[in-house]
Parts: sequence; structure tokens; C-alpha cells
Amino acid sequence: MVGAPVQSQVGAAYVFVEPSSGWQDMNQTAELGIDSQSSSNLGASVAVDGEVVLAGDPEITVGATVGQGIAAAYFKPAGGWVDTTAPDISISSLGRQTGDLLGSSVALTSTVVVIGAPGRKISGAPSGAAFVFGEQ
Repeated sequence: MVGAPVQSQVGAAYVFVEPSSGWQDMNQTAELGIDSQSSSNLGASVAVDGEVVLAGDPEITVGATVGQGIAAAYFKPAGGWVDTTAPDISISSLGRQTGDLLGSSVALTSTVVVIGAPGRKISGAPSGAAFVFGEQ
């Protein structure tokens, strides 16, 4: 998995699968993107767990919230990885705030997702936050 956050002003995450002949014959397997009218830096952060890819886009505008950011989750299709601009799940922060930069960092296990938002303001002051989703 490789992130390319500013490729032609639209970011992407690229999936590479090791061929049976080994990595020396490596080719890109799939490009994971996001269908968005706003500038996208998808791939600024990436995490992989098994057949799930989580990619952060910290600068995307959601609605009228500039720089809110998102994390996009992609699940490996039954037939294998394919190019797509439609994430299976798009996660945006609760209580949207301008400049949250959600997705600046991402982490993933089979049961927990953690997404960083370094620009998040708490009590009016920029302090950053991490959003945790999953089992308790």
C-alpha cells in the first residue's frame, strides 16, 4: 500500500499485491480514490489490516466545513482489488469543525480504528484529538 496525497491535485492510495513470481515483477494492482469536487489529499496516511485499507484525507472539505478531513475505508472485493473512487465507508469527525484535519494519521486493527485530527479545537483552543471506533 502506498499513499499519493497530491497526485494531480487528487490523492489516491495504491494497492500492490505480491505476484507469484515475487516482488521483482511488481505492478500496481488497484488505485483507491474518492469521488470529490473538493481538492483531495487522500493517501496522506494509510493503514492496512488484512483485506481492509484505511486512507486519510485531512484537507478535504465536507459540505461547507473547510479542512474537516475524512478517513475512507475500502474492503477487498470478492474478485480481488480493483480501481475505485467509492470507499465502502467514509468516516468524518463528530461535531464538524473547520481545520480538524481528520485523517492526518490512521491506524487499524481487525476490531479498532483510530483516526487523528491534529487541528481539532477543544474548548476553543487547538489541542488535537484522536477518534477511536470499535469494540470497547
